Amino acid sequence: MLIRKGAVRISQGELAVILFNLDGAVVLVKTRNKIKDIFYSLNHAIGSMMARSNAKELAYSYNYESLRKRILIPEMLKNASFKTEAPFCYRNLDHCLDLIKDLISIEKRFSIFAYLGQI
Repeated sequence: MLIRKGAVRISQGELAVILFNLDGAVVLVKTRNKIKDIFYSLNHAIGSMMARSNAKELAYSYNYESLRKRILIPEMLKNASFKTEAPFCYRNLDHCLDLIKDLISIEKRFSIFAYLGQI
């Protein structure tokens, strides 16, 4: 049995999106032949670098209003509803992509302009 947590099933040559954080980039990648070596699995996001409890503590000092000026976040989404999704919670995108460079080729980077999660 194969259980994928934080990963998707993907074949060689397929396109996938890897998410970074609310204030970062989204990367479109194409899988290479070596994807078979990890049972056709690919992470769908970079992942957090801290426990949610630590993120909640740090969230009190994060400037969410500044984030809302850079990206569209609907008013109905209160800051508390995405405090563990703040940019400081996540690993470095380029470092993580470098770790899987044998599995993917980067096709394009996109900037995030809106967050509609939890609607």
